[in-house]
Amino acid sequence: CRQRTDQMGANTMDQRRILIVDHDEKFALSLATGLHKAGLQTALAHNVSDAQQEIENRNPRMVILRAELPQQSGFSLTGVWKKRYPTLPILLISGAKDPIGFNGRGVINVCDNLEDAGHKPEVILYPGMKHEILNEDEHERVYRDVLEWLKKN
Repeated sequence: CRQRTDQMGANTMDQRRILIVDHDEKFALSLATGLHKAGLQTALAHNVSDAQQEIENRNPRMVILRAELPQQSGFSLTGVWKKRYPTLPILLISGAKDPIGFNGRGVINVCDNLEDAGHKPEVILYPGMKHEILNEDEHERVYRDVLEWLKKN
């Protein structure tokens, strides 16, 4: 897995449609608001079925996906992506102290599985952060890193 350890700031970005797939509406809206402030277009989906429909109908440039979704894993979408968008960039972000993600080990395992399926994901683990990284004191750093990643992808 390509794990990024440096944290860089973001510059101006071009318009890109980003699909945010998350069952937590508050989290998804918070992320969408941050991306809108950077001049990006977003669409929201709250489950796998809605996400698949968005992918088919709107052809997003990038997808921000929560792994744990009601009724079906978010990663079930990767098969659809691999067939239709073989070069779709994937970024996995998590707090390195997230007990739900086994302190980063779960994210690395997911990354390994995605690589085995032919994807080339990148991982950013945030030292000292736990599960809700956008609610941490250094949440602005997460936004900057995501925007920088989007800029280069």
